[in-house]
Amino acid sequence: MKKITLIAAVAALSVAAFGLAPAGAKDDSKPSQLKCSPDVCKALEAAQKLTAAGDFRTALDQLKGAQALPKRTPDDDYLIDELMAAAAIRANDMATATAAFEGMANSPLLDQDPAKVTVLANVMIVENVSKNYAKTIAYGQKLQAIQPLDDKQLASLCEAYYFTKDYAHVRQIGAQVLAESKSRGTIPPEGILQMVMNADLDAGDKQGAFDVSEQLAVDYNVPSDWARVIDISLAQKGTPTDALNLLRLGVVTGASLDASDYNLMGDIAMRAAFYGDAETAARHGGKAPGVAAKVAADRKELPGLIAAAKNQDAKHNIVLAQDLYGYGRYAEAEELARAALAKGGPAGEANMVIGMSQAGQGKFADAVGTFQQVNGDPEMKVGAHLWALYAQRKANPPAAAAAPATH
Repeated sequence: MKKITLIAAVAALSVAAFGLAPAGAKDDSKPSQLKCSPDVCKALEAAQKLTAAGDFRTALDQLKGAQALPKRTPDDDYLIDELMAAAAIRANDMATATAAFEGMANSPLLDQDPAKVTVLANVMIVENVSKNYAKTIAYGQKLQAIQPLDDKQLASLCEAYYFTKDYAHVRQIGAQVLAESKSRGTIPPEGILQMVMNADLDAGDKQGAFDVSEQLAVDYNVPSDWARVIDISLAQKGTPTDALNLLRLGVVTGASLDASDYNLMGDIAMRAAFYGDAETAARHGGKAPGVAAKVAADRKELPGLIAAAKNQDAKHNIVLAQDLYGYGRYAEAEELARAALAKGGPAGEANMVIGMSQAGQGKFADAVGTFQQVNGDPEMKVGAHLWALYAQRKANPPAAAAAPATH
């Protein structure tokens, strides 16, 4: 019997596709003591050459032939599985790869392998890819007993817990990655946040799910995430003005809102005579009958209304500020909203327009402070909260999620 050393080409696997650590990669300070019998060694060496040449299917045939040889030793089986896993992954044969990784992970020789941690990490990943969630958990817990899991491994384990309805463990992992991300100044992994949100929803914890939805929107700034938190907020049945502000945020963030959302925006804006917003709603597929004519007439009247605003009351100023915001005339909208505030106008509505206008001008840090002044207004607080989160993200973009650790 003799030792057989895995060559680098065999060990490479398909890291990009599956996130696996290189199988067979050895720690030079702890050389493998496994040895193969003569007939098995011949088959393994042939399989190595075939795999290095890219002929993975023939390599697998060689290895299956080795598995059929009589009088194999435990060392033989372990080394066969090691090469089998590498070739099968490269051949995109997940069933064979999974069986080979299981053979290694369940072998009494695993503790003798310097790459023991890598073996357990890889078997956990392939089990998860194959949706063998109970086995993913078993191998994940075995690996976790040896060392902390990296983000990729935690994501796989979290997914397995979710699909086995172990929501307590999903939340536990979520709390762990949130704490770790906070300590290193990065955003938590998106997949784990999504699993925690789904677990909260399935468990009936709507507030918990909404809180995670907010974090996803702020951390990753994905249109579908913003659409989710906006739709959930709209379902709270707040005031029409608050709903309009939420829908304005949807436009600003590029949220993937549906036609019913833009129909609502068009209806509210037309009723309030905020024709710029109604025009925006129509541009996104919402219904705003007659908006083109209304916009044309409104634009003609605006210069005179703006000129007369100094001599008008707070109500005139705030309505005009709202109208100007809808046309994207943010500096003018901010000025008129401040005038309305100075004249004793509604502080919540005035500050809301000021904050949105500041954000429209790129003054995000100022906008955060303005929105915080609105939070106590029951008619504006939902929109103000989400706008504040958006402005905070723009003012201080979060650091990217940390790259998964490697072994």
